[in-house]
Amino acid sequence: MMYFIQKAFPARKDGGVLTQYLAVVSASICTFTAGINYGWPLPSLKRLMSDEFPLEVTEEDASYITIANNLGNLLGGVLSTFFVDKIGRKHASMVFAVLLMVNLVMIYISWLHIGVLYAARIIGGIGEGGPFVILVTYAAELASPKIRGALCSLLTIAYIAGSLFINVVGSFFDIYKTALICLAFPLLFLATIACMPDTPYYYLLRKDDDAALRSLKFFRMTDDVEKEAEELKLAVARQMSEKGRLVDLFLIDSNRKALILTTFARVFQQWSGASAFGQFYQTILEQSTDMSPVLGSSVIIIVQIVAILFSTSFVDRLGRKPIIVISYSVNCAILLVFATFLTIRDSTSIDTSSFSWLPLPLLTAFTTCFWGGVGNVLGFLINEMYSASIKPVALAVASIVYAISVMTATKFFHYTMYQFGMAVPLYVFAFCSFVGIFYYQFVLIETKGKTLEEIQLELKGVKKCAKDSF
Repeated sequence: MMYFIQKAFPARKDGGVLTQYLAVVSASICTFTAGINYGWPLPSLKRLMSDEFPLEVTEEDASYITIANNLGNLLGGVLSTFFVDKIGRKHASMVFAVLLMVNLVMIYISWLHIGVLYAARIIGGIGEGGPFVILVTYAAELASPKIRGALCSLLTIAYIAGSLFINVVGSFFDIYKTALICLAFPLLFLATIACMPDTPYYYLLRKDDDAALRSLKFFRMTDDVEKEAEELKLAVARQMSEKGRLVDLFLIDSNRKALILTTFARVFQQWSGASAFGQFYQTILEQSTDMSPVLGSSVIIIVQIVAILFSTSFVDRLGRKPIIVISYSVNCAILLVFATFLTIRDSTSIDTSSFSWLPLPLLTAFTTCFWGGVGNVLGFLINEMYSASIKPVALAVASIVYAISVMTATKFFHYTMYQFGMAVPLYVFAFCSFVGIFYYQFVLIETKGKTLEEIQLELKGVKKCAKDSF
């Protein structure tokens, strides 16, 4: 099939990027399915707790059904470490797509026992967590440096679009019909990704120089790739000369620096409250506004997509850090305003009925800033910061950090919202965001316009490859 694609889009002397976009669009179908899995609780929890579902599901059960997905996410990150270099980025992503299919089939038969539903959510979490390690690696390794940020952003856009899709479709159909409808997407992904080659990086790791050259010609749409191929070969050889064990993530200075940078970056990202909000949009809107929860949450998700599209057009021009810092600063202010409004409404005698519309625009603004900045950019910035030898292990650790951060932030939000009111978790998230602003500004490094090899050299302190843009 790759032969026919090359015939349809023949090599040009000056090269091109169309095949890079085709490969990442195909990969995006998998992250779209992962987004469906992530957003599944939005329309489904109320159905599970209603008479529509034959089994009894309590409020506490609902919170753990939500968290079960994050446990699977953690396992998915670990498993991806094993698969990503053993069978390649492409085939590993296909394995996790099959798990997403199994998740949907199990949801379809979840009426049998509540345990089937928990198992489905864990398996779905594994299927969701793996692709984000693997496919961001796939996109980053095949992309030209000038469009790497834009291509990686497509994966995030598809993820959020999947969340929107399940929110709308799941609101009109029961969980069984919805599961059958969603099965079409992993099947489509398997059919399209099979037509694409793996990345030149992967083939070089397997010492298959001929396959690496064919892959590079395919993705650059030109036969004149010898110089880049030689540079890639030298870069991979140097990186693979370094050890890639778990302990080396802590013992080697550049790896340890990248690990510290990315771990704190991910924790601050999730303790802004974004993931917690994302799984409880309808509940938040029910408690704070009279608007239809389905309509309101759909508006918020659509805004997420628009924000990502907007930031994608600037991420390779402005740089990662400026976008992250600006978005995080605005979000800190929004959280404080939202928490203050809820405090006045719930703890004073002041009449706030004339401002009952305020929560939706605040949530929308928060979502816009988060996904237009740190929510979109941080994922592929993390991927850019590790060498080929340690990347599978490092991204597995990053996935574990992500899953734990999401689980703790989500459970904290759910517990404190019902025990103390929604204002309390918002104040905590605002404080974390305030601290995070300084971290992103003064600690995180810039990767804009740098090759993956140049980023590694900067982490090693060999040279400053490019000035930070912020």
